[in-house]
Amino acid sequence: MSFMKDRTREDIGSRKESALAGKAGQRRNTAVLILSLMAVFLAASAIRYLLRPGAAAKDSALLKAVIQIDGKEVCSLDLDKNTEYRAETKDGHYNVIVVEDHSVLVREADCSNQICVRTGRIRNPGEVIACLPHRMIVYLSEGD
Repeated sequence: MSFMKDRTREDIGSRKESALAGKAGQRRNTAVLILSLMAVFLAASAIRYLLRPGAAAKDSALLKAVIQIDGKEVCSLDLDKNTEYRAETKDGHYNVIVVEDHSVLVREADCSNQICVRTGRIRNPGEVIACLPHRMIVYLSEGD
């Protein structure tokens, strides 16, 4: 009988140790989870910072706004010079393209949907403003 009592005491003791070890493991897992989430947050913040508007355009003096109508280049504007250009189609429709503050926008257009105007400013290579009714696109390209 005393053997059973000793055995029961050993089982209880080992259960307590096991429970304590389990709690320590849970704390460790929680700490690892928190640190992992912090690392992901910091990485996402760094990526967002690097991809912010203007980050890719390190030297806007080398960027050009290329204007195409019907797939043909009609004009190329340097981003380092504030200027305005009126692009006209064969039908007499127009878009007013403005370069200011090292960015490009379509200030005015006589198209029906005004998507080109609502697109706003573009600053980075690869960004595009499109006016489908006039078959016109404006995109930024690294100049020569």
